[in-house]
Amino acid sequence: MFQSCHGAMSTLAYILSICMHGNVQCHGTSMFRRRHETLTSLVGKVDGFMKFSNVGGFVCHITNIIIILYRIMFYPQSKGNMIRIAITAFWLWINVKGLLLAAISSIIVNHMVSTNSYLLYIMYAI
Repeated sequence: MFQSCHGAMSTLAYILSICMHGNVQCHGTSMFRRRHETLTSLVGKVDGFMKFSNVGGFVCHITNIIIILYRIMFYPQSKGNMIRIAITAFWLWINVKGLLLAAISSIIVNHMVSTNSYLLYIMYAI
């Protein structure tokens, strides 16, 4: 899912860079404005989806981590044998990895958006 959103963002950036470098002629400001509005709305939709999915991932993983830690602290039967300890450690490890994945994907998206925004600002300034 992240790959498809990243691919859509890359495609949008490519189309905008082609239009900005003059390989595609934009006759008049109305055509350029329509293309810009289309690209802006598509980027807004992708951004909204990414925000929702990252927040959902954070909430689910943090909730699972809290439940696992609560169970470890207040239910001594969860530490009864090695199998239960291994299962608990496995789920804790999986949730920490998922939380890190959600954080890393948020950082990547933020970096891509800020880098592209800066590049677009430079192209408009020139």
